[in-house]
Amino acid sequence: MNIIREFTSNLNGEFLAIVFAMFSLLFAIISLLLFKKRETIYNEKLNRIELDFMRSNYENKIYEFNEKLTFEKKRWLDNNHFFANMPNDDRKIGAINQAINPYFFLENMGLNPDTLSIKPKSVFILTPFNDRYLNDYKAIEQACINIGISVSRGDEERINGDILSYIVSQICSSQLIIANISGRNPNVFYELGIAQALGKPAIIVSKGAKDIPFDLKNRQVIIYESLSDLTSKIQKAVVSLL
Repeated sequence: MNIIREFTSNLNGEFLAIVFAMFSLLFAIISLLLFKKRETIYNEKLNRIELDFMRSNYENKIYEFNEKLTFEKKRWLDNNHFFANMPNDDRKIGAINQAINPYFFLENMGLNPDTLSIKPKSVFILTPFNDRYLNDYKAIEQACINIGISVSRGDEERINGDILSYIVSQICSSQLIIANISGRNPNVFYELGIAQALGKPAIIVSKGAKDIPFDLKNRQVIIYESLSDLTSKIQKAVVSLL
């Protein structure tokens, strides 16, 4: 009997040791997987921070360069004399013998016009992705929220594909566009041109008259002097259009 008890005791000890080893191995595997997952999330966040920093840095460089080129009309003409002095007929990119078809443009963007629908009481804001205009964006956003309007902008979601296609889809699905042309950001002007070509109602704002290019001088542009002034004027303009 003593031999049996000793054998059973040894067997139980070995079984517990095996169970403990298995649990230890399982714990180690789970810990490793969790570590890898945290490492992946950390790397994604780090990459996002690095990309945001690079984008902000490039935006600042573009602003500095753009301000030097467009500080005054004479300087703009000096840098664009070839285009400015070209005969009007030569500025056309081929003769357009048929009506402009926005469907063709949208399809080239990888969008299906038949699936696009306008979200009621929605505003898409075209704004420089630059820290110097972040408070201006927040003022516009708050003005819209105050009157029950949903707001979005191009960099609020991480897009893996074509960012322009995403922005165009947001322009199409929004009821109203607000464009801040302060700083003469080329992306804002380009996206504003798309919105107007698609027939979208747009509110244009600028921090100063100097940022309004000559071909927009005859357009209604809201000029604001402070963030509170911007909020007040945006609310009135949005209410009048929606």
